[in-house]
Amino acid sequence: MKRIKVVVPVSSDMWNDSVKELMGEYKNDDTLIDVVNITKGPESLECTYDEVLAEMFTLLEAEKAPEEGFDGVIIYCVSDPALRAAKEKLDIPVVGLGEPSYHLASMLGSSFSVIAVGPPNLVATQ
Repeated sequence: MKRIKVVVPVSSDMWNDSVKELMGEYKNDDTLIDVVNITKGPESLECTYDEVLAEMFTLLEAEKAPEEGFDGVIIYCVSDPALRAAKEKLDIPVVGLGEPSYHLASMLGSSFSVIAVGPPNLVATQ
């Protein structure tokens, strides 16, 4: 039986049920999915500031996974907070949502965009 730890890098558990349901639709029958949140940090990631606040707590939660008996970690956020640090630190697979999505998008087209929320005073420029 494989165990995957899904770290939702926010301090609110409001998305956990829907995340677990979605993961349940695509997992193998012999895989268990546990969805957890960070203990401190923003309730939602809306901008870079929120991402930076969440990164350390996301990394700390991911670091517990091997000793808790997990076979892999998913950081459930398109911003991939702490993904690179977790990959560097852990000996089990760690994936985010953004990195694989960007790789797939880059193979499907010559360009792509990411549309996200953020503070109203920020305007993206190219």
